[in-house]
Amino acid sequence: QTGRPVRYGAGKLVGEAPRQGGVGEKQPWQLKDGTRIIPLASYEINARLLHRERYRFDAMADISPVDFGVGWHRMSDQSVIDSLSFSNSNRFLCLNCRDAGGPEPDNGSAGNMHMLPANDRVKERLLDLRTGDVFFARGYLVSVERSGMNPWTSSLSREDTGNGACEIMWVEEISRKVPPQAR
Repeated sequence: QTGRPVRYGAGKLVGEAPRQGGVGEKQPWQLKDGTRIIPLASYEINARLLHRERYRFDAMADISPVDFGVGWHRMSDQSVIDSLSFSNSNRFLCLNCRDAGGPEPDNGSAGNMHMLPANDRVKERLLDLRTGDVFFARGYLVSVERSGMNPWTSSLSREDTGNGACEIMWVEEISRKVPPQAR
């Protein structure tokens, strides 16, 4: 990631929650290395990129090169974001209040996403997004099965926290968006 974080004025930039649906006719598929991808739900998200962490060396870095800490509703508001600090440890997103008087994070409108690009073009776009950007992504929440490892399975709830609460997204489409207030 290059450049400074993108900033906007105070106010919610993303008013809608992620949309999750059925997988329809979509069947599991296999990657060249034998990794099996099992679609659990179709998924579309408009969100603010709160934090991103690039991975090159962990066990899943070859198929999930980046994690996105994302926010919508209240967690897309610059004034709330400014009161928090974000970090990532072992693919877990950490949100912390900068001062005791600031607004509390809203876990119901934030999440940590392990992003699995469907192709090189999507990978380039994922890696091009900057902290603070508003983006749209479409694809599937998935379970990943790999020889010698326990399944890596996406959460299907936006309300959970802790181990197993991350969304694992097979990303087929992604684009940067300019919020209406910023035009």
